[in-house]
Amino acid sequence: MPAPHGEQKASEYAHATYTRKLRLAGEIDRTLKKVTEGIIEFEGVLSKANNASTNNQKDKHEADLKRDIKKLQRKREQIKGWLSSNDIKTNTDILVDAKKRIEVVCISYFGKFSRIHLI
Repeated sequence: MPAPHGEQKASEYAHATYTRKLRLAGEIDRTLKKVTEGIIEFEGVLSKANNASTNNQKDKHEADLKRDIKKLQRKREQIKGWLSSNDIKTNTDILVDAKKRIEVVCISYFGKFSRIHLI
């Protein structure tokens, strides 16, 4: 005997909700990985900028730092959005930690190069 129409709709809704949560979890994992990679890349470029021997090299590295900071700030905004939504109930500590790590990097950057501001 086929399921009544209402039960089928509930099952479809549950499946769609589960799929959306899986997709969101995958997106969060990818974002956290990009945050870690971005911070490592930023620190490498910052080291190069601090050790640059010519102004031309220093300017190039500062432009790279600015690009990296903007990427990290976009990730930070994305994380803030997730933290403020009702969709995320677990792993909030991991998201808060990633957001704080980005903020620490931004503060270290703005301490040396204050040409752009934290969003």
